[in-house]
Amino acid sequence: SFKRDVGHLANWRSKASQIPAGQAGFIVAIFSIGCILTSFPPISSFFLDELGRRSSILLGGVIFLAGCALQALSQSMIVFLLGRLVTGTSIGLLSNVVPLYQAEMAPAELRGTLTSMYNMMITTGIFVAALLDEFLVDIDGGWRTAILLQTIPAMVILACMPFLPRSPRWLVQQGRVEEAKATLHTLRGDSYAEEKIVEELNEIVEEYKLECNNATGSWKEVFTGRVFTLVCIGAWLQMLQQLG
Repeated sequence: SFKRDVGHLANWRSKASQIPAGQAGFIVAIFSIGCILTSFPPISSFFLDELGRRSSILLGGVIFLAGCALQALSQSMIVFLLGRLVTGTSIGLLSNVVPLYQAEMAPAELRGTLTSMYNMMITTGIFVAALLDEFLVDIDGGWRTAILLQTIPAMVILACMPFLPRSPRWLVQQGRVEEAKATLHTLRGDSYAEEKIVEELNEIVEEYKLECNNATGSWKEVFTGRVFTLVCIGAWLQMLQQLG
């Protein structure tokens, strides 16, 4: 029914009736354009550093819901494409902030596992979405249902995030060291020794000072040394996730 509701094709019931290839390609591409816009470093860093990790996740969730609403309620291709673009901007932001928030909140021994689970859960989501599409594709209005189902995890995030603490690293960046220490106490629990809390806090403070002193802000850093290796690994993970 997507071909009828949005594509407005006359013979939409016919298998031979198809949305033009260029238009179909743009439906896919405009989502990625939205992702690129908010994942671009000058834009993403503004949200991450000014709003903070937790607030950026909440903002991304709200934008995602708005994009899903535009798509699910659309009666024209223009509105649907706008919804795709809006949803893409939220994913671009969340793709930056969620792994960072996970890494900064997790203890060192779990950091790699939790950040790896981020990519695994994305791939799992793609798999589940493909299964749901198989059941909904031939149902009248099924495409709207498929989009609205995406709002469920977004609403879970919006409901839970206000109860989670801010990133201790972000708090240090803002000069709120005592709050960062209190957050580490909350995250690590009462069984965690005080000296370990202080040690971890001092590491965060020293790393931040070192970055402030050594950072040149040059694009050359992205394409040299260890940073370039990490960029390549991240790019390959994204590519393999989509190709798989």
